[in-house]
Amino acid sequence: MSDESQWNKLDDLQCAYFVNEVRDEAYAPLFSSKNYTLWRKNLNFLDGYAHYALENRDVIPHFTLDYISNGENHYYLDGSEHPLELLANRGVLDLNTENVIDYLCFFSDVAFYPYRKVKFISDIKHSPYSGASAMKHHFRLQKYLQKIAVTPAQNGDFAVTLPVVYNGETVKGEVYVAKNGEIHITKPVRISLMDRTRKHEKLHYIHPHSEDVLQANYDILQSSSLGQALIKSTKDHHEKIIIISGMEHSFFVPPSGNGYVIAPQNIDSYSAYQLFDIIAALKDLELRYEGYGRGDPRGEEEEYITDNALYNLEILHTLCRIVFELEEAGFDSIVKRFKRLGDEAIYSAYKNEASKDELYEMFTQRVYKGEAFKRGNKKMSVL
Repeated sequence: MSDESQWNKLDDLQCAYFVNEVRDEAYAPLFSSKNYTLWRKNLNFLDGYAHYALENRDVIPHFTLDYISNGENHYYLDGSEHPLELLANRGVLDLNTENVIDYLCFFSDVAFYPYRKVKFISDIKHSPYSGASAMKHHFRLQKYLQKIAVTPAQNGDFAVTLPVVYNGETVKGEVYVAKNGEIHITKPVRISLMDRTRKHEKLHYIHPHSEDVLQANYDILQSSSLGQALIKSTKDHHEKIIIISGMEHSFFVPPSGNGYVIAPQNIDSYSAYQLFDIIAALKDLELRYEGYGRGDPRGEEEEYITDNALYNLEILHTLCRIVFELEEAGFDSIVKRFKRLGDEAIYSAYKNEASKDELYEMFTQRVYKGEAFKRGNKKMSVL
């Protein structure tokens, strides 16, 4: 297994060229910023291709769209296995004993299966857990990371042992990886991935279940009086939330127009993490209606960071209020997932009637003063 590749910032000319290459006029607000940064990270298992992250600096945290590209051919990472399938079919996948674990971990980072909840872990720093459960998983990962092994099998395939997260627990995983990229998990559960059963486009921003995902989350949100008010406010202003495909979850509200929420392509209904992003986008829209802004990213940096911290605190405070209302309505699982994002202490402080000044201090310590705010770190999040 190789050392982790580092993110490298590309120059403005390369960034402008890339934006023009991947632009989709149907989603023009996503590509209209004057404040982009383009990052590149090597992928040692794809011949000539790298991971590109197009980062919009109009907001903090920066909104990012992810791609695999060789500089000429670009494949949008839509949260499914499809981009990797297309590249494997093109013959650019080159697996060996040194990079097959990198391939597995990249796959589980970019391809989300709501009903196949297995995540491969090769680095203790990349545990998906935060909050109260993080320490328990930390020690289990230490145990299983010592037993990582790659054994060449017949016909260029590989048998791999590594830790996986399955059903919320860190356990030993056993995986058979074919040279064509197909992944067959044999332990702790039997699952096959990369089955090549669906067609796909290289730049596929459209979410195939956009309306269903939005409606399913709105149905939950209707159980909160504040949630109802935010939905009504958006409709009154003749704007809406648009679900688009992408890795993991995030949201973006441009200076004008609709709000965007990312959901992996395989999600077709309610998900707590998309619910949180929908709430955040709705509140962001409301703040914009009221005349508030995030400041100028090209201005004084400290002032810009402060403006965004205050703006994001309003969003987080609204999230706490709605999560509390949903908790009272019996949606306990939503509370558990909200805490899992790392907001357990802030949510507890909110329930204990902490002042906004106290919440601001907790929020800025967590989000703006640690590893999460380093440039090129994809974990940076308001949630």
